[in-house]
Amino acid sequence: MDSLCHYTTFEALDGILSSKTIWLSNLRYVNDRKEMWHFYECLKKCIKKEMPDMEVEVENLFRQQWARFENETAYAFSLSKAEDDASQWDRYANGGKGVCIKFNPQKLSRCTAGYSFTQPVFYEADVSNHQLKGVIEAYLCGGKLPKDYSDIDGVFFYVWISSGAFKHPSFKAEQEVRIYAHPFEGSRWETLKYITSKDGLREFLPIRLCEENESDYGGAIEGIIIGPNAGIDCELMRRYLKDRNVDCSNIEINISTCPLTH
Repeated sequence: MDSLCHYTTFEALDGILSSKTIWLSNLRYVNDRKEMWHFYECLKKCIKKEMPDMEVEVENLFRQQWARFENETAYAFSLSKAEDDASQWDRYANGGKGVCIKFNPQKLSRCTAGYSFTQPVFYEADVSNHQLKGVIEAYLCGGKLPKDYSDIDGVFFYVWISSGAFKHPSFKAEQEVRIYAHPFEGSRWETLKYITSKDGLREFLPIRLCEENESDYGGAIEGIIIGPNAGIDCELMRRYLKDRNVDCSNIEINISTCPLTH
């Protein structure tokens, strides 16, 4: 896989470099109001369509199961396959005044192994071929489940986990890949952290890229693209990184060629 890009502000870049961590955001407070709901709703709608005589049973089952998870959340660090992309600069990097951090996906996965996993995002509304759909339909028809599932609660555990991999199709241009962690792995987590800014309060899960005395960030950072409206050059960025004790020997510094204007 090619580099994965994280578009962000200079403040967030400084936080990542200083703490040697990446910050997985609480998915309840991101820019998609259907986050963690989209797959669930699509699955319910599909089953109700194929089993019209059991619409009430389907609705009751999904309502009961959602009550088990509605107060849970997952955390994700968003990356994109789209490099030097105008919409990403505009939306996530302070109107192009920020940076794009290029990560090596294999080395990033090694850094975060045991805490989270890398998950491509699917922008689909049609889940008619999803395995869990057939499992739930079989349960509704006769109460039988495959041997991999002890009960229907276990099935919906996987429904909830899968929800973090699906987003509304209107977001498909983002080409997102996530570093994803769910609350049931919480025993491996560091303590949740909080930061405040002019935009409000943010909760995040920090995951360490390397040890405190290391300066290469596990080799995970392989490039930084300076935003098209950042107003600085590559030499200034290199001096800044040197001041932060960053090993730049394997980090490529470039300026965006995107013609995004203020």
